[in-house]
Formats: sequence, C-alpha cells, structure tokens
Amino acid sequence: MAALSLLVGCENNNGVTKFTKPPVVVIETPSDGASIDEGVPVSMRGRVVDENFETSLSSISATWAVSGGTVCEGAVFDTNGLSECATVFSRGTAQITLTAINPDGESAVGTAYVIVNKNEAPTAEIIAPEFGGEYYSNALTLFEGNVIDGEDLPEGMTVEWESSLDGV
Repeated sequence: MAALSLLVGCENNNGVTKFTKPPVVVIETPSDGASIDEGVPVSMRGRVVDENFETSLSSISATWAVSGGTVCEGAVFDTNGLSECATVFSRGTAQITLTAINPDGESAVGTAYVIVNKNEAPTAEIIAPEFGGEYYSNALTLFEGNVIDGEDLPEGMTVEWESSLDGV
C-alpha cells in the first residue's frame, strides 16, 4: 500500500480576519424611565466592559450627551470601568447617552430615557408683622407667613425665618 501525504499552506494571511468583541456600555443611574426634577443637578453613572481592554479600561474614551448635546467635557472611565457626570435637565423627555470608544476604534452606546418634571421655586409671603407697623423691643412680635409650592407637599418643605439682627 502506498501512502500519499499532502501538505497545503498559504503564503500570506490576507484572508485571515481578527474578530473582537466591541465594548458594552450600561447607564446605571438614572435608570431608564426615571422621573427627575428640572434645574436640579443629577449625577449620572455608567459602566463599560471591554474584554480586549479589561486591564486598561481608563484608556477607553467616554462621551456623555443629553438629548444630543454633549455634557461633561473630558469625561473618562476609571480603572473599574465607571464614568460619572452631573448635569441639569430641562423639562420634558430627555435621552441620555454614554458612548465608549476603545483604542482599537470599536464603540458602544448606552442609552436611557428620563422624564424631567416641572420644578419651580416656592413662593413666600410675609403676612405679619405688617410693613410700617409699630413694634416694641420689650414685647413679642408674631411672625406669620404663607409658603406655596406647586410640586411639593407642605410636609416635605423646610421653612426658615431670617433677620439682619438675629440671623436664622
């Protein structure tokens, strides 16, 4: 019996393709569908996972955007893959995106939508003592006021009186 051996090879590797997994980005806070107040700074936090750069996650660039506008210029991922950004939101529905681009140019985007509620400052009115009235230092003076807030219940508000003589 005769045996035949055949050895086949390629002279170049132009047909070889390297497959890598792109990074994965998740926005942790605020969560998708969260309700937040307008005009109040909100801390956003996101995380990146990248198998190709798991020992150098801080080499991955981070870009935060709210409804298409970039916020937190110079944001980064730390060595644990976390990125944080604080910003204020305008009323309505807002889309938050966190984009990660690793040194190989592979990218991923995490997205969350939040509902931004109206948040107006309360109004305060001094009812007593009346302006221009006569008051004496040896007699107690009654202070009375009215505070109104369109979003918050009275139980959740703190009210303070302050004078130029006695402070708070």
